[in-house]
Amino acid sequence: MKLAVATKARVGFAVALAGLLGAFEVGLCDHVALLRPHIPLISMLIGGMGLALLIFGRFFEDTSSDSDHPLAFLVSMRYWGMIWILSTVGLYSFNALRHPFVIEAKAKTEVAKPKSPVVATPPVVQTKAVVVFPHLELKALIVNGTRSSALINGQVLFIGETISNVVLISVDEHVATVELDGRTNVLALKD
Repeated sequence: MKLAVATKARVGFAVALAGLLGAFEVGLCDHVALLRPHIPLISMLIGGMGLALLIFGRFFEDTSSDSDHPLAFLVSMRYWGMIWILSTVGLYSFNALRHPFVIEAKAKTEVAKPKSPVVATPPVVQTKAVVVFPHLELKALIVNGTRSSALINGQVLFIGETISNVVLISVDEHVATVELDGRTNVLALKD
């Protein structure tokens, strides 16, 4: 199939014009922050406008009076419809390169992201603070199951009660066990 020189020139001009228009669209969407999140919508609107021009030109343009002027094709709605449709290819491709896998789930895109190299960090040694029990003097014990009690520093404590942030956790016949900050201490009756 041979194409006339004029047709080749028109096609070349259309592709070049569509490329320039697409580059303008990409530049505009890239530099205007308000437009960036809406690039797919903008692409559809421009492509839809081009499709509308193409359809209206097909049905409503008078093609019987084609002029012999070499630039007469520039007034054709069909011609401009094709240019607008071609220009959205660049804008849509630009968006696809900037935001791959937009439609897929977030978990899948995280797999596709490059991972940063793992840098070994020295382990942090944490030392537990030394727990110092306050002075506690055990004077008496009453063993009665869950109602057992102890007389410590002159105060009667049942199991679970505290004195100076120290909790009484158990009572036996000769000792009472207390706890402070996760550490335990056994208090013995003095004779």
